[in-house]
Amino acid sequence: MLACRTSRIFTTRLRRSFSARKESGVSPRPYTQLERQLVILGAGYDGRAWRMPELAGIKVFEVDHPATQSDKRAHLAELPPATGIVSFVSIDFERESLGAALDRAGHDRSSPTCWIWEGVVMYLTRDAMRATLADIARRSAPGSTLIVNYHTLHRRLFARLMFRLIGEPQISAWPAEGFYMRIAIARKEGE
Repeated sequence: MLACRTSRIFTTRLRRSFSARKESGVSPRPYTQLERQLVILGAGYDGRAWRMPELAGIKVFEVDHPATQSDKRAHLAELPPATGIVSFVSIDFERESLGAALDRAGHDRSSPTCWIWEGVVMYLTRDAMRATLADIARRSAPGSTLIVNYHTLHRRLFARLMFRLIGEPQISAWPAEGFYMRIAIARKEGE
C-alpha cells in the first residue's frame, strides 16, 4: 500500500518538478521557482534520497523521531550512496517545533520547498498537527508544494482497528473539508 501511494505521488508531481530542470528547458514553472529542497516529514525508512536520480543535488531533509532515525542511520552503510544531499532532522512532533529543528539543520525558508507529509498526521494530536502545519506555512517560499495524506473520518473505524492490531495507535482523523480549511488558515497566518 505504501509503495503504491509513493509511486503515484512521484509519478505525478515530484518527478515532473525535480526532473524538469534537467530536461530540454521545458518547465512547468521558471527554473528559479522550482523546489530546491525536499522535506520529508515522518521519513521513517523512506529511501527516496537513495533511489531517485531526480533528487541529485537537491537538499533532502529527513524529519522523524530520534529513535527511528537512529535505527535507520545504523543501516545506511548497506545502501548505495544517496543521490540527494541528505540531512537528518530529529524531532518529536508532539513536543518540539518543526521550525526550530529545520533552522538547526540549515533549511532555507526563502527557497521553494517540496514538503511530503505522509503516514504521520494520523499519529499526531490536533495541536501537534496544527503547529506543524503552521511551521510549514511560515517556511514555504513562493513556489513551494505540500503533498499530504491523512485519514478521513469515514475510514477511521477500519483504520483504527487495523492499526490497533499491529500496535500503532491512531490519534486523529479529519473530514476532508476540515483539513483543507486548516491548510488555508495556516497559509493565511503564515503570510
